[in-house]
Amino acid sequence: MLAAGCNRGGGAARDTAAATPAGTTFRSAVAGGYSAIEIATPGRVAGTITVGGEIPVDSTVHPTSDVTTCGADVADGVIEHVGPLLGGAVVWLEGIRAGKPLPLIRRYDIINEGCLIAPRVQAVIVGGTLNIRSVDQITHRTRLVQQGVSKPIALVSETEEGQVVPLDHALDTPGQIEVRCDLHPWTRGFLAVFDHPYFAVTTTNGSFAFDSVPPGNYTLMVWQERLGTATRPVVVAGHGTATVDVELRAGGR
Repeated sequence: MLAAGCNRGGGAARDTAAATPAGTTFRSAVAGGYSAIEIATPGRVAGTITVGGEIPVDSTVHPTSDVTTCGADVADGVIEHVGPLLGGAVVWLEGIRAGKPLPLIRRYDIINEGCLIAPRVQAVIVGGTLNIRSVDQITHRTRLVQQGVSKPIALVSETEEGQVVPLDHALDTPGQIEVRCDLHPWTRGFLAVFDHPYFAVTTTNGSFAFDSVPPGNYTLMVWQERLGTATRPVVVAGHGTATVDVELRAGGR
């Protein structure tokens, strides 16, 4: 279990979270839409996400079709890390319903390349346009499914290298979207769709930061495909930085 509390100074005690495998919707538990407001004394939240425990090795897939493009052996790396630093984790503030303006750029890409989905994890703003691309000289059939809904949001067939199919309504609802290819079932990607701008996907250094945060009490959320979800209360003070470091444990230990 995560320890409650917040460090307002330059450092923070590290929280350790056992894996919670259940998925998360990325929807706010607080009712109402998001509003842009003037922030008189903005604060900041920053930290690092790490992984502990015995980290499983990448699995290997042996395709039986399209081997020339896909390869005879495909490494499926679910936990992206450099040492303990965890990449590909989605981090966001839960319960924030007002703050800085939403970003103006809302165009995103999913790429079928080498029979894998890139990027594997992506965080986006609701209402954006999603381009489904292929750089492979084979056929892909990309399926987008909203968590908890059986009917796919979209099913896109691509038969040519360089083909781009724009989707204007795929990102209409906040939540988690799983991306699959029907013809290459080992491929998988995730879209985290938010209706506020306080989110990030950690890169290989495991770090994240949110600026222009209104002072207040929030819940920091962390999600990783294999390691599950962790939460941490955080208090943001005006003109201050709340530092939050979270360690997710592989294997739930």
